[in-house]
Amino acid sequence: MTSDGPETEFGLRYRASLHRAHDWLRTELDQLRALAAQVGAGEVGVREARATINALAVTGHRWDLGAFCEAYCGVLARHHVREDVEMFPAVLGVQPDLGPVVDRLDAEHRAVAAVARRLDDVLVRLSRSAPDGTRSLVAELIGIVDELTVLLRAHLAHEEEALHDALGRLPAPI
Repeated sequence: MTSDGPETEFGLRYRASLHRAHDWLRTELDQLRALAAQVGAGEVGVREARATINALAVTGHRWDLGAFCEAYCGVLARHHVREDVEMFPAVLGVQPDLGPVVDRLDAEHRAVAAVARRLDDVLVRLSRSAPDGTRSLVAELIGIVDELTVLLRAHLAHEEEALHDALGRLPAPI
């Protein structure tokens, strides 16, 4: 779906900013996924995992997998709320026929949020588990991180592609 209208300087900057934010979300998610898999495979110990997480941009001083996931999921949730409240209405103002696309993207935001809640839940259970119950919870954690990866990557790609033209035509300010 495209609509006539010139691209704006603001729209081009906004679209580039959205792509940078999405790229950052992908990079941090890839690091989380790799680290969870390494912990699950016994390739990385707790101290090594903590050192790796400490180096990730989203956590800064935080040192554990739970804190990383909590911070990442919080950033992701705020990103989606901003899109819902600011970007989607602005896009519809530029290109009203994108209503069904925006509805789908909104539904994808809710699906991502549901998986993030499950991730938080397994992390809480993992933090409270006895050592003999840790293995199955780590496997559950890895499964949820994999599910989040597939869902979020598909959502980000869909959003970038479906809104590309309309974002480039956004008037300032939104």
